[in-house]
Amino acid sequence: MVPRAWSRKWYSEQIKILCESNNIEYISKTALGNTSGKENWIPVNQEEADQALHEIAQLAQKGNILLLCAEMNPNCCHRKEVAHCLENLASLPVKHLE
Repeated sequence: MVPRAWSRKWYSEQIKILCESNNIEYISKTALGNTSGKENWIPVNQEEADQALHEIAQLAQKGNILLLCAEMNPNCCHRKEVAHCLENLASLPVKHLE
């Protein structure tokens, strides 16, 4: 199973184009996608997911980051679990926006 946004609006380069047009750097980490179809996070490849988490933790040490997810219901979003992993890895606070 391949992680995929529910909305075709954000497939391909659309979100990157939007961010760049607003002077925001966009970095895609598909390794942090979810294959469970639910809020529990099951990455496609755990080793690649761990590497992506470490890369994001390094970025978080330098400034604010934002994790995006296309889940319509924030209570079912696997990014909460990803954010918790980052919080533990980087020893930085996480603020959930709704």
